[in-house]
Formats: sequence, structure tokens, C-alpha cells
Amino acid sequence: MSDLSLWPIFRRPSPARTAVSDEVAAALLATLFTRTASLVLSGAAGLVVSIAVFARTGSPWAVAWSVADVIVLAGRLILIRSFQREGETGIRKDDRLWARAYMIGGIISSTMLGVGCFFCLLLQDQTISLLSLTVVTGTAGGLSSRNAALPRFATLQIILMLLPVAAGAALGGDRWYLFLTAEIFFYIWALASIVDRNHRHLEGLMLAERANAALAARFDAALTNMPLGLCMFDADGRLAVVNGRVAGLCNVAPEAVRLGLTAREFAREVLPDATHEALLTCRDVGTGEMALADGRTLQMSHHPMDDGGSIAIIEDVSERRRAEARVLYMARHDPLTGLSNRSRLMSGLVASLAALPDRPAGAGVTVLYLDLDGFKTVNDSLGHAAGDALLKLMADRLTEAAGEGDIVARLGGDEFAVVQPGGTLEAAVDLAQRLVMSLGGPQDLGLEREVRSGVSIGIARAPDHGMDADALLARADMALYAAKAAGKGRYRLFEPEMDIQAIARRALEQDLRDALLADGAGLLLHYQPIVDLATGRVVAREALIRWDHPLLGLLPPVRFIPLAEDTGLIVPLGQWVVEQACRDAARWTDRVSVAVNISPAQLGVDRDLPQIVAAALAASGLPVARFEIEITESALLRDDPRTLSQLHLLATAGVAVALDDFGTGFSSLVHLRAFPFDKIKIDGSFVRDATERADCAAIVRALADLGTRLAVATVAEGIETEAQLALVRREGCRLGQGWLFGRPEPASAIL
Repeated sequence: MSDLSLWPIFRRPSPARTAVSDEVAAALLATLFTRTASLVLSGAAGLVVSIAVFARTGSPWAVAWSVADVIVLAGRLILIRSFQREGETGIRKDDRLWARAYMIGGIISSTMLGVGCFFCLLLQDQTISLLSLTVVTGTAGGLSSRNAALPRFATLQIILMLLPVAAGAALGGDRWYLFLTAEIFFYIWALASIVDRNHRHLEGLMLAERANAALAARFDAALTNMPLGLCMFDADGRLAVVNGRVAGLCNVAPEAVRLGLTAREFAREVLPDATHEALLTCRDVGTGEMALADGRTLQMSHHPMDDGGSIAIIEDVSERRRAEARVLYMARHDPLTGLSNRSRLMSGLVASLAALPDRPAGAGVTVLYLDLDGFKTVNDSLGHAAGDALLKLMADRLTEAAGEGDIVARLGGDEFAVVQPGGTLEAAVDLAQRLVMSLGGPQDLGLEREVRSGVSIGIARAPDHGMDADALLARADMALYAAKAAGKGRYRLFEPEMDIQAIARRALEQDLRDALLADGAGLLLHYQPIVDLATGRVVAREALIRWDHPLLGLLPPVRFIPLAEDTGLIVPLGQWVVEQACRDAARWTDRVSVAVNISPAQLGVDRDLPQIVAAALAASGLPVARFEIEITESALLRDDPRTLSQLHLLATAGVAVALDDFGTGFSSLVHLRAFPFDKIKIDGSFVRDATERADCAAIVRALADLGTRLAVATVAEGIETEAQLALVRREGCRLGQGWLFGRPEPASAIL
């Protein structure tokens, strides 16, 4: 605010007022109402002159001047007192009124003093003239600083005060007084310049003060609201600045964190851990953590400053530490069971093996490798929730059975491991026996029915079976494989021969891989006929794979199909079978269909099967009506919508789909509802025993009748005798397959 906006006489267009300019204007206005002493002195000086005039001349106008001076001075003092009661903030809305009132009083006072001096000069009394000139010029000089907040007003006062003096000097003296008149005009100009300069300095000081106050307010707000505790110690090591967060973070009363505390006193009275006194009193950058009784963790950072002081920042890092602990836990533990994961198990195993040479003779490190038997069946038939429940049960039983210091881990899937850093071989065998007993048989998972499972265990021990962690775990895995091959639900100790078997298995895998890379070199398809039982005519042939191994000779599927399923080679192997079967069938002169078995493992992972079949048919020229696939029910147990989607795509393209080995394993009528099969193949075990066992004959009859009612062809497998043939005909089976009609033969033997 400037005096231009306060006094209409000097009004001119000015920028719109802002909150900042209002504050500065109010502050400038306040300076006019704070210097009461100078105001009283200037009023008293005028009163002294009037009294002196009355004393020397007895003039009545001097009395009137004195009375008027006292009245004006009293009025101005009352105005100042009223302003001081309102305060700077309270007068902002009425600042123009206050300024106008002040200026009216100032104009009256200045005019009175100037007119009084005019009359004093006319008296031509040297004493009175000298006294009045001294008072007027001194008061005018004082106005240049006192009223610099309103520069035009101050200039007006000076003019009103000195112009009458100039006139009095010109009229009341000799010609030499004219020099005084000229000097007064120069004095007016000089004082106006001083007023303008003082105003600029005063306004600059006010703006700087406001800026500093705003900065201090923001700094105070930042200190108050920041989530960190901040302490600043001066060069003498005493607390100079502190925010309110410190008391809350350290769980102390606010009054305990008082300014002036030394760094040592602060550490002992405020910090929850006084051991950090050394951190606060040193001249180095440092960080320390403090644990509180309520479970929180505080971190204090100390930073020395150039002036000899220091800053301490206190932060609650509890959540950060908990998050880091969670991340570390997740990195080292299995999320489902809470057991250690493979990484943590291997770290523990490596450490145990490294410490083994320093232990007494005969000490060892034992590794148990475990795999759940029947887990896939539970997972596929009852769902992943049941599978997860079984894994958790396995983890609980392992944890309960393991000894103190043992490392129990889930390696992935249904595989677990236990490392016994100090256990004997007898202790490992005892643990394996207890686990086999505990996890074998029915298990209550809180479901509608109990599930059957078991566990197979392989055991390897250092130093007997090696001192390398990876090799020791691999040999325990070999022993596990041997336990499964021996019938599952048992344990086996590693034996050197298992290494040979593992090497042979890896070699067989590599040979199969090489054969597939060489366009199926050594792989053969044999075909077994499927006949119409009413006419005896061959209506289809089932493709059965063989492998003429260069060293091992002719291998049946059981020797390499499980290996292909375990290693993922079933996908390229299955593609080769589809393509080769189409090429062979296209050359048959009797133009019968060819049936190809699709492994559940292949159907579960090979999402391109419909495209592979279409490409094979197109490349061979075999009509789609002469191609069919056979799947077992285990392919449907995954409850994977993509599997059914593949089957529907094949069926839509005209490929016939048969359900193989129906009546065994996981047979369920739900599967017949899930997909419209073209054929149901009755497992050969029922057919072979049907002539001797009434229950098997009843099953054959029921399945044949089911096929008839569903309008699905039934194929009786495993027919080897005329009696079996007569029975399946009598029970209503339409198609048959077995040695009675012909053994599998290579494509070259088929015309």
C-alpha cells in the first residue's frame, strides 16, 4: 500500500492490491503510529514557541496557538492509542480511514506550526525568529523520516510547514532575508528527496521482513509436519532447533525435548538407546538404529555442519525393516508351505559340507529327497486346493518329524528335501521310515472324502557319496527314482549302481533327442487291426510306436515313452507319430482308418495339436475321415478348458476321438458328458477275465450297454480267444481288438 491509495487528493491509477501488498501497507502504516515520542516532542516544540511569543509580546493569538496545539496533539495521541489497541491485523480492512485520520491531524499540526512561525517572523524579534526557525526546520527534518511511510503526505507536510516560513522571511525582514527564503525552497526540495529515499528503504525493509517471516513460517511448518525428527545442535553442542516429531518418535514427553540440552543430555534423556551418545558427539557422519520396547525401530543419522554444529535426523524405519524382512523371507522360503526353498537348502547344505572336515571322524551330512506318491492324481481329480492341502500336510509332517538343526525345504511341485547336518545314517533311515508310515494310506484333508497318498524317499550321505552339494542332492534324487521304480511308498539309499542307471537314462534321453532331430531315425510304427465283430472286417488300425535303438535293439514304448513325458520330448515325438501314421495310412489299399494315441502329457502342453494334425493330413493326402485319435481319461483330469477346446477343434474338423482304457483308473461318467466321444474302448483286463469272473463280464455288459444308449461305438480290447470273442459279441460290443485278430505289424507288412 502507498499513500496514493490512502488520500484521494493524490489518487492515481495503481495496480490491483494483493495480499502481500496489503500486509506491507499495513506494516508501513503501523510505523506512523509507533513513534509517539517524536510526535510529542514536535508538538511540545511548537507549544514552547507559542509560550515564548506570549511571554515576550503578550499577544492573544499566541494563547490561541498554544491551546490549539495542545488540542491537536491530544487528538493525535488518542488516535495513535486507538490504533495500537486494534493492532496491525485488525486495521487492514480500514487502513484508508486510519491513514486519512492520521494525515488530517498531521496537516493541521504542520499548518499550525508553519503559520505560527510566519507570524513570529513578522514580529521581527530576533529571539522569537531564531526560536521559531529552529523549531520549524528541525520538525520538517524529522518529518522526512517519521512519515516516510507516506512520502507524498510527508512532502505535503513539509511544504505546508516551510512555505509560510519562506513567506514570513520575505515579508518580515530586510533584503538579506530573501536569501533565507531561497534557502527554504532548496531545503524543501532536499527534504522531499530524503523522504523519497527513506520511503524506498523502509518499504524494502518491510518486504524483506515479510519475506523472512514467510520463509520462517514455511520452515516452521515444514519442521512441524515433516515425518522425520529433526534436531540441530549449535557449535557448543547444545540443542538449538527441534521439531515436535522427536518426542513422539522417542516416546517421551514434549517438555523433555527442551532447547539448550547438550548432545550428551539429549542422548541420555530423550533417545531410547543411550549408547548412541558417541554418535551425537563425534564430528563424523554416522548412522545408528535403536529398537524400542513397542517393537518399532528408529534410525538416527548424524551430519556435522561447517559452523561446528550438527544435525541429527530420527526416522521410524519399522515398516521398511519389516518389508525387508518379508522380502528376505520370501526369497528364502516357499510361499505355500513356509518351508525353506531350494536356494536356502543349498546354502545350508554347502555350509554343512564346508564344516564337515572340522568335525569328529565318522560325522556326516545326510540328504533325504522326498516325492509324494499319487500327488498328481489328487491334484487332477480333486483340484488344486486339495493338492495344496496335501502339500501343506506333507510340510507339517516333515517339520514335526525332523530334528533340531535339520533343514526342511520344498524344492518345487511335490518334491521336498531334508538336510541333516549332524545326523547319523541310522537317524536318516529312522526319519524315512516314520515319514513313509505317516504319509502312507488315507489322509484327511478336511474334504468330503479322504485321499490316498504316499511318499518315496531317496537318501544320500556325505562324505560317502560325495562332498559336492549339487552332486549329493542329485544322488539322493537317483535313490528316490529307484524307490519309485521299486513300487513307491518306500525309501532307498544311494548305491553306486544308481549312478550307472542315471547315466544310462541320460544317454537314452540324448539318443531319443538325436533320433527326433534326425527325422525319427530308428523310430517305427506297428499297427494292430480293429475289426467289426459282426463281419470280421478290419475297420481301423491302431498305431503303436517302437524304437529300434542302435545298441539296445527293438525297445517297447514302456522303455522310452515315460522318459519322453518326463523330459518334454513327448511333444516332438507325438508330432512325428501323427505325421508318420498319416503317411503310412495313405498308402493302404483297403483305405481303413488309422488311430493314434495322444499322451496326456502331449495334450496338456502341445497347444498346436489341431494344427499339427491338419498339416499332417494335408501333407499326406489322407482324408480326415480316416484319421482318429485315442486319449485316456487322465488327459481330462486336469480340468483344463484348453484341453477340451483342442478336442472340440479336432472334432469340428472331422477327426474321430476315442476314449481309451475306459473302466480303469479314473473312470467317470462325467467324462462322457464333458465331450461327445465317437468310441469307448473297454480295457483288455476286463475282457481277458470276463470268461472266468462274473463281475468282469458284468462290467463289459454294462459298458457295452452304455455305449449303445449313448450311440457310441464300443471297442473290446485284449481279445485273445474264441471264448472271449463270443462273450463280447453276446454282450453287445460292436468292435474288437486283440491278438486273436492279429498282432501289431510294421507298415511294410500291410498292403
